[in-house]
Amino acid sequence: RTMTIGESIIDSSAVYPGEVRGRYESQLAFQTAGRIASRLVNVGDRVHAGQILMTIDPKDVNQSVEAANAQLASAIANQKLAADNAARFNKLYAGGAVSEATRDQYNTQLEAANAALRQAQANANASGNQLSYTQLTSDADGVVAAITGEAGQVTAAGTPMVTIVRSGEREIQIN
Repeated sequence: RTMTIGESIIDSSAVYPGEVRGRYESQLAFQTAGRIASRLVNVGDRVHAGQILMTIDPKDVNQSVEAANAQLASAIANQKLAADNAARFNKLYAGGAVSEATRDQYNTQLEAANAALRQAQANANASGNQLSYTQLTSDADGVVAAITGEAGQVTAAGTPMVTIVRSGEREIQIN
């Protein structure tokens, strides 16, 4: 064995392969299925919270909204009729002109019409929500890091389409 005695050059720096990335990333997806109508951003674009990134063709969703609104209008009309009938038969019962069973029948119809109206209102609200889901919006300020969907592509609900690296803190990942 031999050993060289004297000055030696010590390199105290080390090089590691790694990746600088945002601490927080959002993988954004549509909440409804459909055909992508437009892509409004590119990789590297800065985006702001609430900015529309992509849209889905709303044609099918519009039809379900119209159907839900028609059901709501029908439920409102049925509820009004049931309320008017119940009021008439309650007055007739108070005057002794109809039986208690007849009065109860119309009151039960009113309760059923009220329930159908609440259901139609809930369906109309849900359809309205589906319409808002045809726009994919940024949840925070940041930079577009990846796009996995293109105009014309049919996507399922929940499939990640755009990755946003949020502005702010960064971290280094070294394997």
